[in-house]
Amino acid sequence: MKKILTPLISLYSLLLFSQYDIKIIAELDTISDVLNVNQEIEIIQSNSIGEDLIFLLDWNNSFISKETPLAKSFSEEYNKAFHLAKNKERGFTNIKSIRNGNGDKLNFFRLESNQDVVAIKLDSTSSIVKIEYSVKIPSKKFTGYGYTKSKDYYLQYWHLIPSLKIDKWTFYSNKNLNDIPSSKYNITELKIKYPENYKVSTELKQSKNEFIKDGFKYSYWQSNKLHDPKIYIEKEKSFKKLNGLKYIYSNYFKNIEKIAEDQVKLSNVKIVDFLKNELDISLNHKILLSKTDFKENKIYDLNILNEILEVYPNEFIYELQLLKILLSKLLDNLLIINPREDYWIKDGIQTYMLIEYVQKKYPNITLAGNLSKFPGLKSLYASKLKYNEKYFLSVTHMDRINNTQSLDTPKDSLLKFNEKIANKHKSGLIFYDIVSKNKKSDFSEIIKNTLKSKNQNSVSFFKNELKRKFNYNKSYIDSILKLKTIDHLNYFAKKNEEPNKSKSKPFKLKLGKDIEDPDFNHIYITPIISYENIYDGVNIGAQIHNRSIFKREFNYKFKPLYSINSKELSGSAIVYRTKNIRNKDLFMINYGLYGNISSYDQNSLAKIYTPFINFNFRESSNLRENKLNSLNLRFLKISNNGNTDITPEYQIFNLKYVSLKSGVINHKKWFLDYQISKSFSKISFSYEFRKLFKSNRELNIRLFTGYFISNKNSSDDYFDFSLDRPTDYLYDYNYYGRSENNGFFSQQIIMAEGGFKSKLTNPSSNNFISTINISSTLWKNLLLYVDLGVLNTKINNSYRMVYDSGFRFNIIADYFEIYFPIKSSNGLEIERPNYNEKIRFLFTFEPDVLLGLFRRKWY
Repeated sequence: MKKILTPLISLYSLLLFSQYDIKIIAELDTISDVLNVNQEIEIIQSNSIGEDLIFLLDWNNSFISKETPLAKSFSEEYNKAFHLAKNKERGFTNIKSIRNGNGDKLNFFRLESNQDVVAIKLDSTSSIVKIEYSVKIPSKKFTGYGYTKSKDYYLQYWHLIPSLKIDKWTFYSNKNLNDIPSSKYNITELKIKYPENYKVSTELKQSKNEFIKDGFKYSYWQSNKLHDPKIYIEKEKSFKKLNGLKYIYSNYFKNIEKIAEDQVKLSNVKIVDFLKNELDISLNHKILLSKTDFKENKIYDLNILNEILEVYPNEFIYELQLLKILLSKLLDNLLIINPREDYWIKDGIQTYMLIEYVQKKYPNITLAGNLSKFPGLKSLYASKLKYNEKYFLSVTHMDRINNTQSLDTPKDSLLKFNEKIANKHKSGLIFYDIVSKNKKSDFSEIIKNTLKSKNQNSVSFFKNELKRKFNYNKSYIDSILKLKTIDHLNYFAKKNEEPNKSKSKPFKLKLGKDIEDPDFNHIYITPIISYENIYDGVNIGAQIHNRSIFKREFNYKFKPLYSINSKELSGSAIVYRTKNIRNKDLFMINYGLYGNISSYDQNSLAKIYTPFINFNFRESSNLRENKLNSLNLRFLKISNNGNTDITPEYQIFNLKYVSLKSGVINHKKWFLDYQISKSFSKISFSYEFRKLFKSNRELNIRLFTGYFISNKNSSDDYFDFSLDRPTDYLYDYNYYGRSENNGFFSQQIIMAEGGFKSKLTNPSSNNFISTINISSTLWKNLLLYVDLGVLNTKINNSYRMVYDSGFRFNIIADYFEIYFPIKSSNGLEIERPNYNEKIRFLFTFEPDVLLGLFRRKWY
């Protein structure tokens, strides 16, 4: 009976999935970077008998325009290379005809919201679909696949692929996440024609000997259910066999020259043996590992840290990196999943195996690696932690900044840090927790069986196996996937719980930063050298704070400095609390007290005291939106030891609402600001808009309007609105020469209030001001700007119209810009004397601000 049931069950499993045989004839045109294709798809088994549609994935067509989901995903990560690219650098697919096996035309269409998905209307007379089309290959600079400047071709998504069907069709657009939902299909015949000076590398199996005719080479290939098979057509083969391995080739391995050849061979064999022993996987087919594969599977801590210092042994890095890449490629071929929804099972197996490998092969390696050998660094808490504890730390990091996302969040909705690091680690920790509560051998068997379950939904099979072996029902696994935080699995988080942890714990001084030691309350001391203004010059001192590499709920930071130029003690102090609110649009509240002492002129110190509270909002359902709103309340008390007639002592209450939606294609920001003191009250509004059009022309528009509700300072312009270079009596702006009226530092511009670049006469207003700043692209980073304004004063109610214009050179927009005035209300600026003194610059050299350029891509 069992012998009868087994084939029946197998047959039923086969019928759950559509299966296809594919034949392709392709010809590469290296002049126009086009692959001309004739493709035949035969539907062998289908779970959709009677249905009249089949869906094909044409992800090469996702490169066709600046408005596809792929283009938008680039812009979400502040990458405008695709938007600025020439049309010939983008890819597309031109479908010439689609017919059935009898030669009759079949109707087809592209989905309106998914231009890289093709729907074909089938008929009942034939199970064969024949397609003639051409593939315009995109530039390699976008994703690592495409044509290179030297006319080599790294082909991905080079042919039409049947979409995955698990009970229902699964298709979606390419977003550069390497998660194509393809069916498992066979390429039974592939014939490629290309110029004779090229060579082909591919994971496909060569079916016939290649031959040359009339200056062209013909090669023949086939495959058996390879996921996303890639083809590399190069003038010189770049892939070389890995030492000691028969089937694995690579064209890139970072710092491999630092490892002895014998050690490389030993490491290669170790990885292959590990995969055989742990997953029962024999590597008996060709595998190509490209530079792009390494980039997509980068182990960030190993690569970044070893760029600066050799923290970890080179063979350790090499082995983990090789293991991660091989696991990724193998799991893509073996798992049958919706990779955008069910990525957690692949990530879980991959991360769990990396944890297992380190535990078995490198059990004594610490998180600090070789740093723990240096005097003064042995005391680091990181030196006491094992390397595998990094997986807890990445999850803790995202939890502390309130950016966690659950494992059932679609991959295209994840923040980049979660997609590349934190959610991968979270998946592995869940698997690790299952093992800790059950027999490891049983869990290993579940993984092996899941990978061997041909033609079955891998997620369903995995969940069923967990129920069969460990009595975990489906709802239990689903509930874990829905969790945003997994502190119940994270012993590190439990040992570092915030509530009451300061009680009964001794304080401990530490130099620099470290990971939190749960047995101590740490006080960190970090020596610093800074430059904040020309009056103080270089500052030397220290930061004394309680923040480790993780954010905390309660924070303090004292920064005593000695300023070499002014020979004065200066610095700042802040004590504040951060309240994270989970799963709400109001996601964070900060409140505290800030103080600062710094020079605002020669021999003049300003003292600032500010209690504050900030309410921060975002769309909790879409963290990739890059949209933030904040409501800020603060009270400022500012005093000085200089001339109070020029810089008075004052107290101001400030209420400000800011809305920001940032992006490289569309950028919007506006704020409403209200200030009140004993001598005045004022309100202002600002709106900024920046758009990069399809023509690659950029338009910037900034509006500002300010009005004094009351003003008793009619003879004093210190608190007035200004066309350019505002007084900055709230000390919000990073002026290097705050009180300079001439010289280089007087030319620094801050885009605030009027935003004018020319220095006009009578630029201030104690009543009303309204301005508009416009700039637009002339060529690349060179823009033309025009500023228009109207203002009046309490004494003179008549309105005065002003303007200026010139050229703006963006080196880094909003961070480093230079302005060249041409014409203004003063007349022709370039004809006036000392023109070099009229050139203005915007410059930011604050490490935290510049780091924001990096952070915005990841968070």
